[in-house]
Amino acid sequence: MSLSDRLKSARKAKKFSQAEVAERIDGLSQSAYSQLESGKSKTTTKMIELARLFGVNADWLATGQGEMSTKPSIDDLRQKMNEIQGRENGVEHANPVKMLPIINEVQAGHFTEIGDDVFDEYEPAHHKDGDYWLRVKGDSMTPDFNQGDLILIGRNRVAVTGNYVVALVADDPKATFKKYRECFDGDKPYHQLIALNEFYPTIDSRAKAFEVIGVVLEHKRVLV
Repeated sequence: MSLSDRLKSARKAKKFSQAEVAERIDGLSQSAYSQLESGKSKTTTKMIELARLFGVNADWLATGQGEMSTKPSIDDLRQKMNEIQGRENGVEHANPVKMLPIINEVQAGHFTEIGDDVFDEYEPAHHKDGDYWLRVKGDSMTPDFNQGDLILIGRNRVAVTGNYVVALVADDPKATFKKYRECFDGDKPYHQLIALNEFYPTIDSRAKAFEVIGVVLEHKRVLV
């Protein structure tokens, strides 16, 4: 498919006339755009603006490579979910549905440095700012949690005994997902991270320091 064909296809999908395209793109006349669609002109400095106007992938529009449709931005996804959620009885939700990133155990350790709008996958949830979905890896928490399951992690929550948590263990760049327990040695408290799979050892804060960085709020099981 030629550039002229791609432009025609993208424009018609949006139901724009050539005149409307020229009106919406600063510095692009209708005659200049017409020459692009006729094939008389082979390129333009307005390619990115045209791609945005048509809602298509800029690389596809310019070169024909890749997919025509562009991946929606995190803001687009969040807005769409909020529109779907809407209002109930005329009252806006206090904790609206938003799109949260799905991250891995390495990214969890420095999530606050990365931000929440640069990931490839997102999943809806009721949440507070800074929460995220973590994809379970390994079998240390079977049978209750399987590899590939999603767990919603609440940052800045205080863990109590019985919570499922995500923690950073000393000298390990990967976060670990375990069950949390507070214990006492005399009157001195210590903490443990416990695997549900008995073949994995308990992590004891007296032997190896760890820091809880989030508490599990929700679990979505992946159907096999």
